[in-house]
Amino acid sequence: MSARGVDEPSSGFTLCVAPRPPDCVDAPGKSDSIEDCERRVVAYISNVFRYRECLEAETERQVRPDNEILDKLKCKQSKGYR
Repeated sequence: MSARGVDEPSSGFTLCVAPRPPDCVDAPGKSDSIEDCERRVVAYISNVFRYRECLEAETERQVRPDNEILDKLKCKQSKGYR
């Protein structure tokens, strides 16, 4: 059995799914109207912002406990523990 936190997968994470760009922009001859394509692009951009917020939140969620671990180690080192 390994020490706690060593070689263990992250648990409790939120899955951040990257949005797919609308195909109406790059697909020549696509039958979508320009208005429909514009609506899909606006929705895509909105989803990109949500995705970025998700990634930011997940990064912060992971960094916080990592920093706490480093702070504890530094505290032990400053007290002379080895």
